[in-house]
Amino acid sequence: MNITLLTIEKINKPFIKKGIQEYNKRLSRYCKIKHITLKKIEDIHKNIKNNSYIILVNPKGEMMSSERLGSNIKKMGVQGKSDIVFLIADKEVLDGKEDMHLALTSMEMDSELMLLTLYEQIYRAFTLINNLPYHK
Repeated sequence: MNITLLTIEKINKPFIKKGIQEYNKRLSRYCKIKHITLKKIEDIHKNIKNNSYIILVNPKGEMMSSERLGSNIKKMGVQGKSDIVFLIADKEVLDGKEDMHLALTSMEMDSELMLLTLYEQIYRAFTLINNLPYHK
C-alpha cells in the first residue's frame, strides 16, 4: 500500500520533523509512506494519481475512532485501493471530490501538529490491523 500525505505548509518545527522520521521508520514495515509539501495549492492534482483514494483532513470532516480508521484502511487494501492520499487542507481545495472527509479533532490545529498526529493515527491503524499491542 502506498500512502502519501500532502500539506501546503512547510515543516519548520524540529520536533515535528523528528516525529515524522520516527513514524516513517515504524510505518515502513506496513506500507510505503511519504510526505510532500506542495509549493502552491495548484500542485495538488499533480501529486494525486487518478486511482488514488483521497482523504481530506481538516476540522470540518467526520470524527472517527482509531479502530474505524484502521478498519477503513484495511478495507481499502482488500478492495485493491493501493494508493491512499491524505490531504491536510481546507474543504474548498478539492471542490468535494475527496472520497472521505476526516477530522482528527473539531478544534483548529497547527497544520504541522496535525500532520504528526495523522502519522501517529496511521501507525496506530496499522497496529490495530496487525493485532499489535501499541494501540492498547
